[in-house]
Amino acid sequence: MSALDGHVSGTNSTGTVAVSLTTLNGSGVIVVTVATLAASVTSVTATGLTFTCRAAGITSGGGMFMQDFTAPYSSNFSGTIAGVVASAIECDVRAFGVSGASGFDAGGPQSATTFGTNASETTTNNCFVWFQACNASGGVSAPWTNVDGTFQGANGQVVGYQIVGPGTYTSAISAGTIMGVIVDALKSVAAAAANERTLTGVGT
Repeated sequence: MSALDGHVSGTNSTGTVAVSLTTLNGSGVIVVTVATLAASVTSVTATGLTFTCRAAGITSGGGMFMQDFTAPYSSNFSGTIAGVVASAIECDVRAFGVSGASGFDAGGPQSATTFGTNASETTTNNCFVWFQACNASGGVSAPWTNVDGTFQGANGQVVGYQIVGPGTYTSAISAGTIMGVIVDALKSVAAAAANERTLTGVGT
């Protein structure tokens, strides 16, 4: 099964944030969530990793911009992850490892950019599901668990996760109003292997 494997957060008013992350449980996927004020991230980099933008969207309330980046890793990672924004504005970064992850579930990513609106992800596998909510002044609500801390700065974010089976999962915060949200899910290695065995046996 997938599991949270290391987490870190950082914020900076100059537009570039560097955080140090260490994973301990072998291969998986590193997720970086970014919240900025009205400007997109130009790059997320780390030695030995290649990040791609998994999801991006501008919130309708207040002009917040949120993005999710992911990078697979084949062995334990320890190093600095840097998120670079073109403008000198406040930037909030959360980075975390998901050990035992094997690709994305077919249902995501899902997003909502209407002020006060949550988003839902419907999974078809055993998954590590997370959501990123912009400008949420509180933490996450059960059964979600905070990935790292609660809220940072006037233009921050909260990130919550669950390790779940097939179903539909809706973002939920404990206080304040969501200004935008992204929900996504990573399949576990065990689930992916089981699906492969099932497909291989069809018609044999």
